[in-house]
Amino acid sequence: MAYEEHEEDGLRLFAVHRNDFDKARKLDYLVMAEHREPMIKNDFLRWGLVLFMITVVTIALIGHCNKQERGTDGIHEAPLKDEKSAV
Repeated sequence: MAYEEHEEDGLRLFAVHRNDFDKARKLDYLVMAEHREPMIKNDFLRWGLVLFMITVVTIALIGHCNKQERGTDGIHEAPLKDEKSAV
């Protein structure tokens, strides 16, 4: 991949040809992914959050499946009145 390099104010700048732009972007993302820090650095908190979210999704799915088995759709309709009883 052809490129030009320039240093300015302690920064190394690179220019790549348009044809190689997608390759350069993919490589840039790979470098950024390799050197970034995790959002939640504490392992206990990170895995605790993952387990909490799995639990919440599981409970939601169980509730959804149970609701469908009962045949309710969550909408409660008012009972219809007889025409005779309505005065």
